[in-house]
Amino acid sequence: MTSMPTIDAPPAIRFEYVVVPLKEAKNLKKDEDAFVPEQLNELGEEFGNWVSFGAHAVQNPVFWLVAAGVFSAWALYIKWTHLPDLIATKLKPIVFVLENKYFFDWINEKLIAPLARLFGTAFWKIGDQGIIDGIAVDGSAKTIGFFAGVVRRVQSGFLYSYAFWMVIGLAVMLGWFLTRGLN
Repeated sequence: MTSMPTIDAPPAIRFEYVVVPLKEAKNLKKDEDAFVPEQLNELGEEFGNWVSFGAHAVQNPVFWLVAAGVFSAWALYIKWTHLPDLIATKLKPIVFVLENKYFFDWINEKLIAPLARLFGTAFWKIGDQGIIDGIAVDGSAKTIGFFAGVVRRVQSGFLYSYAFWMVIGLAVMLGWFLTRGLN
């Protein structure tokens, strides 16, 4: 009978590479070894050895939640495969709410998105087309066009027209100075 050759496990999965740093981290000073992360020093100070580290893991509720999840998955999908359908029929309203994702998609599609489109359309029509385009851009262009049409009629190129408007301007200024001086 021949003996099986021993195969040494690669260092990535050897147990002592996980446990020894935890055991020795307690004895290291902060800057003694640069290759030991500071977190291992803290773990070594808090737990001391790997047994207390493992005992602390069992005290954590997350461990028990994971264990319950593994057990319930084994029980429902390997041992008693008829139970998921039975549970789904008994808890039909809860399953309905969970399968519809608490109706957030429906609320988003039927309420939030139409309201957002309504506000967007209102801001577009009133704000962009009405105020910005209508008053600011097109309104200023129409105002300048109106005054340009008036000035175009005044500026005919005839000397008597310019003299007439100068006399009108002097009359307006004289009237303004006279009424201002009376008050």
